[in-house]
Amino acid sequence: MSYSMDNKIWRVGGPLFTYIAISFGVQLAFSLGIFYAQFNEWNIGAAFNGLMYAEQLGKTEQLYTVAISGVSALAALPVFAVLLKKDYEYPVNRRIKERSFDLKKHLKAFDRSYIPLLALAGVFAAIGLSRLILMLPLDGILGDYSEIKAGYEAGDVWLQLLVLGVLTPIVEEMLFRGLVYNRLKTYYEITIAAYISSLIFGIAHFNLIQGIYSFIMGIVFALVYERCRYIYAPMIIHVVANLTAVITSIHPVSKWIDAHVWVKLPLALV
Repeated sequence: MSYSMDNKIWRVGGPLFTYIAISFGVQLAFSLGIFYAQFNEWNIGAAFNGLMYAEQLGKTEQLYTVAISGVSALAALPVFAVLLKKDYEYPVNRRIKERSFDLKKHLKAFDRSYIPLLALAGVFAAIGLSRLILMLPLDGILGDYSEIKAGYEAGDVWLQLLVLGVLTPIVEEMLFRGLVYNRLKTYYEITIAAYISSLIFGIAHFNLIQGIYSFIMGIVFALVYERCRYIYAPMIIHVVANLTAVITSIHPVSKWIDAHVWVKLPLALV
Protein backbone atom coordinates (compact mmCIF):
# COMPACT_ATOMS: atom_id res chain seq x y z
CA MET A 1 0.00 0.00 0.00
CA SER A 2 1.38 3.38 -1.00
CA TYR A 3 1.46 6.39 1.34
CA SER A 4 3.10 8.93 -0.98
CA MET A 5 2.48 12.66 -0.86
CA ASP A 6 0.36 12.31 -4.02
CA ASN A 7 -2.53 10.80 -2.10
CA LYS A 8 -2.05 12.79 1.12
CA ILE A 9 -5.37 14.65 0.92
CA TRP A 10 -7.34 11.47 0.36
CA ARG A 11 -5.39 9.49 2.95
CA VAL A 12 -6.03 12.12 5.63
CA GLY A 13 -9.40 13.43 4.52
CA GLY A 14 -10.93 10.17 3.27
CA PRO A 15 -12.25 9.01 6.67
CA LEU A 16 -13.68 12.47 7.36
CA PHE A 17 -15.41 12.60 3.96
CA THR A 18 -16.75 9.12 4.66
CA TYR A 19 -18.26 10.23 7.99
CA ILE A 20 -19.81 13.29 6.35
CA ALA A 21 -21.33 11.08 3.64
CA ILE A 22 -22.71 8.65 6.23
CA SER A 23 -24.18 11.50 8.30
CA PHE A 24 -25.73 13.07 5.22
CA GLY A 25 -27.26 9.76 4.17
CA VAL A 26 -28.75 9.17 7.62
CA GLN A 27 -30.04 12.76 7.77
CA LEU A 28 -31.67 12.35 4.35
CA ALA A 29 -33.28 9.05 5.34
CA PHE A 30 -34.70 10.57 8.53
CA SER A 31 -35.97 13.62 6.62
CA LEU A 32 -37.73 11.49 4.03
CA GLY A 33 -39.21 9.28 6.73
CA ILE A 34 -40.50 12.25 8.72
CA PHE A 35 -41.83 13.89 5.57
CA TYR A 36 -43.69 10.75 4.53
CA ALA A 37 -45.09 10.14 8.02
CA GLN A 38 -46.36 13.67 8.61
CA PHE A 39 -47.04 15.11 5.17
CA ASN A 40 -48.29 12.15 3.16
CA GLU A 41 -51.53 14.04 2.51
CA TRP A 42 -49.75 16.82 0.68
CA ASN A 43 -51.47 17.93 -2.53
CA ILE A 44 -50.69 20.31 -5.35
CA GLY A 45 -52.56 23.18 -3.69
CA ALA A 46 -50.49 22.74 -0.52
CA ALA A 47 -47.33 23.43 -2.52
CA PHE A 48 -48.00 27.13 -2.06
CA ASN A 49 -47.46 26.58 1.66
CA GLY A 50 -44.09 24.94 1.03
CA LEU A 51 -42.17 27.31 3.27
CA MET A 52 -44.52 26.60 6.15
CA TYR A 53 -44.11 22.86 5.71
CA ALA A 54 -40.34 23.20 5.39
CA GLU A 55 -40.21 25.11 8.66
CA GLN A 56 -42.35 22.52 10.41
CA LEU A 57 -40.21 19.74 8.97
CA GLY A 58 -37.09 21.46 10.33
CA LYS A 59 -38.62 21.69 13.81
CA THR A 60 -39.61 18.03 13.70
CA GLU A 61 -36.11 17.01 12.61
CA GLN A 62 -34.66 18.92 15.56
CA LEU A 63 -36.43 16.49 17.91
CA TYR A 64 -34.49 13.66 16.27
CA THR A 65 -31.05 15.34 16.28
CA VAL A 66 -29.63 12.97 18.89
CA ALA A 67 -31.12 9.91 17.21
CA ILE A 68 -29.65 10.96 13.85
CA SER A 69 -26.23 11.42 15.48
CA GLY A 70 -26.52 8.01 17.10
CA VAL A 71 -27.43 6.18 13.90
CA SER A 72 -24.63 7.99 12.04
CA ALA A 73 -22.10 6.98 14.69
CA LEU A 74 -23.30 3.36 14.70
CA ALA A 75 -23.03 3.21 10.93
CA ALA A 76 -19.53 4.71 10.98
CA LEU A 77 -18.22 2.51 13.81
CA PRO A 78 -17.57 -0.68 11.78
CA VAL A 79 -16.17 1.37 8.88
CA PHE A 80 -13.60 3.07 11.10
CA ALA A 81 -12.78 -0.23 12.81
CA VAL A 82 -11.88 -1.73 9.42
CA LEU A 83 -9.78 1.32 8.48
CA LEU A 84 -7.96 1.22 11.83
CA LYS A 85 -7.25 -2.47 11.34
CA LYS A 86 -5.76 -1.78 7.91
CA ASP A 87 -3.64 1.04 9.30
CA TYR A 88 -2.20 -1.26 11.95
CA GLU A 89 -1.56 -4.09 9.54
CA TYR A 90 0.01 -1.70 7.02
CA PRO A 91 1.06 1.17 9.31
CA VAL A 92 0.53 4.66 7.92
CA ASN A 93 2.79 5.83 10.70
CA ARG A 94 6.13 4.02 10.48
CA ARG A 95 6.70 4.69 14.19
CA ILE A 96 4.04 2.08 14.94
CA LYS A 97 5.72 -1.25 15.49
CA GLU A 98 2.64 -3.42 15.95
CA ARG A 99 1.32 -5.33 12.97
CA SER A 100 -2.07 -6.31 14.35
CA PHE A 101 -5.17 -4.48 15.53
CA ASP A 102 -6.33 -6.29 18.65
CA LEU A 103 -8.64 -4.32 20.98
CA LYS A 104 -8.32 -6.88 23.77
CA LYS A 105 -4.54 -6.83 23.55
CA HIS A 106 -4.46 -3.04 23.61
CA LEU A 107 -6.88 -2.86 26.54
CA LYS A 108 -4.76 -5.31 28.51
CA ALA A 109 -1.61 -3.30 27.80
CA PHE A 110 -3.26 0.04 28.62
CA ASP A 111 -1.99 1.47 31.92
CA ARG A 112 -5.14 1.74 34.06
CA SER A 113 -3.42 3.95 36.61
CA TYR A 114 -4.04 6.84 34.21
CA ILE A 115 -7.82 6.48 34.36
CA PRO A 116 -8.58 8.67 37.45
CA LEU A 117 -6.49 11.56 36.13
CA LEU A 118 -7.95 11.20 32.63
CA ALA A 119 -11.48 11.21 34.05
CA LEU A 120 -10.72 14.28 36.17
CA ALA A 121 -9.41 16.06 33.09
CA GLY A 122 -12.67 15.26 31.32
CA VAL A 123 -14.75 16.67 34.17
CA PHE A 124 -12.84 19.95 34.31
CA ALA A 125 -12.93 20.26 30.53
CA ALA A 126 -16.72 20.07 30.60
CA ILE A 127 -17.45 22.28 33.60
CA GLY A 128 -14.43 24.57 33.34
CA LEU A 129 -12.98 25.07 29.88
CA SER A 130 -16.37 25.05 28.17
CA ARG A 131 -17.70 27.71 30.54
CA LEU A 132 -14.62 29.85 30.04
CA ILE A 133 -15.27 29.83 26.29
CA LEU A 134 -19.00 30.43 26.76
CA MET A 135 -18.18 33.61 28.71
CA LEU A 136 -16.84 35.10 25.46
CA PRO A 137 -19.35 36.78 23.07
CA LEU A 138 -18.78 34.29 20.25
CA ASP A 139 -22.18 32.73 19.61
CA GLY A 140 -23.64 33.66 16.25
CA ILE A 141 -20.37 34.84 14.71
CA LEU A 142 -19.78 31.56 12.87
CA GLY A 143 -22.66 29.14 13.30
CA ASP A 144 -25.39 29.15 15.95
CA TYR A 145 -24.32 27.16 19.01
CA SER A 146 -27.57 27.92 20.85
CA GLU A 147 -29.61 26.31 18.10
CA ILE A 148 -27.37 23.25 17.97
CA LYS A 149 -27.50 22.92 21.76
CA ALA A 150 -31.29 23.17 21.72
CA GLY A 151 -31.46 20.38 19.15
CA TYR A 152 -29.34 18.07 21.27
CA GLU A 153 -31.24 18.85 24.46
CA ALA A 154 -34.58 18.16 22.75
CA GLY A 155 -33.86 14.44 22.77
CA ASP A 156 -34.52 11.95 25.56
CA VAL A 157 -32.02 12.29 28.42
CA TRP A 158 -31.04 8.61 28.37
CA LEU A 159 -30.51 8.81 24.63
CA GLN A 160 -28.33 11.90 25.13
CA LEU A 161 -26.21 10.03 27.68
CA LEU A 162 -25.80 7.03 25.38
CA VAL A 163 -25.25 8.86 22.09
CA LEU A 164 -23.62 12.16 23.04
CA GLY A 165 -21.92 10.85 26.17
CA VAL A 166 -20.55 7.53 24.98
CA LEU A 167 -21.07 6.56 21.35
CA THR A 168 -20.20 9.83 19.61
CA PRO A 169 -16.92 10.49 21.50
CA ILE A 170 -15.74 6.93 20.86
CA VAL A 171 -16.40 7.25 17.13
CA GLU A 172 -14.83 10.74 17.02
CA GLU A 173 -11.66 9.50 18.69
CA MET A 174 -11.44 6.63 16.22
CA LEU A 175 -11.83 9.15 13.41
CA PHE A 176 -9.84 12.20 14.51
CA ARG A 177 -7.06 10.61 16.56
CA GLY A 178 -6.99 7.00 15.39
CA LEU A 179 -7.19 7.81 11.68
CA VAL A 180 -6.72 11.52 10.85
CA TYR A 181 -4.02 12.30 13.44
CA ASN A 182 -2.11 9.06 12.93
CA ARG A 183 -2.15 9.48 9.17
CA LEU A 184 -1.01 13.10 9.45
CA LYS A 185 2.05 11.84 11.32
CA THR A 186 3.07 10.15 8.09
CA TYR A 187 3.74 13.56 6.59
CA TYR A 188 4.38 15.89 9.56
CA GLU A 189 5.97 15.96 12.99
CA ILE A 190 3.81 15.08 15.99
CA THR A 191 3.20 18.71 17.05
CA ILE A 192 2.16 19.85 13.58
CA ALA A 193 -0.04 16.76 13.15
CA ALA A 194 -1.70 17.52 16.49
CA TYR A 195 -2.46 21.11 15.49
CA ILE A 196 -3.80 20.21 12.04
CA SER A 197 -5.98 17.34 13.28
CA SER A 198 -7.30 19.54 16.10
CA LEU A 199 -8.12 22.32 13.64
CA ILE A 200 -10.05 19.84 11.50
CA PHE A 201 -11.77 18.54 14.64
CA GLY A 202 -12.83 22.09 15.54
CA ILE A 203 -14.05 23.01 12.05
CA ALA A 204 -16.09 19.79 11.88
CA HIS A 205 -18.39 21.15 14.62
CA PHE A 206 -19.55 24.00 12.33
CA ASN A 207 -19.78 26.72 14.99
CA LEU A 208 -17.19 28.95 16.65
CA ILE A 209 -17.87 28.09 20.30
CA GLN A 210 -17.65 24.33 19.89
CA GLY A 211 -14.90 24.84 17.34
CA ILE A 212 -12.57 26.62 19.80
CA TYR A 213 -13.37 24.13 22.56
CA SER A 214 -12.80 21.16 20.24
CA PHE A 215 -9.55 22.63 18.89
CA ILE A 216 -8.10 22.99 22.40
CA MET A 217 -9.34 19.57 23.48
CA GLY A 218 -8.10 18.05 20.23
CA ILE A 219 -4.56 19.10 21.08
CA VAL A 220 -4.96 17.63 24.57
CA PHE A 221 -6.35 14.39 23.13
CA ALA A 222 -3.44 14.06 20.70
CA LEU A 223 -0.81 14.68 23.38
CA VAL A 224 -2.50 12.28 25.79
CA TYR A 225 -2.68 9.71 23.01
CA GLU A 226 1.08 10.03 22.49
CA ARG A 227 1.79 9.86 26.22
CA CYS A 228 -0.42 6.84 26.96
CA ARG A 229 0.20 5.11 23.59
CA TYR A 230 -3.36 3.79 23.23
CA ILE A 231 -6.57 5.32 21.85
CA TYR A 232 -8.38 4.44 25.09
CA ALA A 233 -6.75 7.39 26.86
CA PRO A 234 -8.29 10.23 24.80
CA MET A 235 -11.52 8.22 24.60
CA ILE A 236 -11.81 8.28 28.41
CA ILE A 237 -11.33 12.05 28.60
CA HIS A 238 -13.75 12.62 25.73
CA VAL A 239 -16.45 10.30 27.12
CA VAL A 240 -16.23 11.72 30.64
CA ALA A 241 -16.28 15.31 29.33
CA ASN A 242 -19.37 14.65 27.22
CA LEU A 243 -21.17 12.76 29.97
CA THR A 244 -20.41 15.59 32.39
CA ALA A 245 -21.70 18.14 29.89
CA VAL A 246 -24.98 16.23 29.45
CA ILE A 247 -25.48 15.70 33.17
CA THR A 248 -24.70 19.30 34.13
CA SER A 249 -27.02 20.61 31.39
CA ILE A 250 -29.99 19.01 33.16
CA HIS A 251 -28.84 19.38 36.77
CA PRO A 252 -29.82 22.50 38.77
CA VAL A 253 -26.25 22.99 40.00
CA SER A 254 -25.24 23.97 36.48
CA LYS A 255 -27.63 26.93 36.45
CA TRP A 256 -26.41 27.95 39.90
CA ILE A 257 -22.78 27.93 38.72
CA ASP A 258 -23.66 29.95 35.61
CA ALA A 259 -25.50 32.52 37.73
CA HIS A 260 -22.46 33.20 39.97
CA VAL A 261 -19.39 34.55 38.19
CA TRP A 262 -17.32 34.26 41.37
CA VAL A 263 -17.82 30.48 41.14
CA LYS A 264 -17.80 30.06 37.37
CA LEU A 265 -14.61 32.01 36.62
CA PRO A 266 -12.28 30.23 39.11
CA LEU A 267 -13.77 26.89 38.06
CA ALA A 268 -13.12 27.69 34.41
CA LEU A 269 -9.54 28.76 35.11
CA VAL A 270 -8.76 25.63 37.13
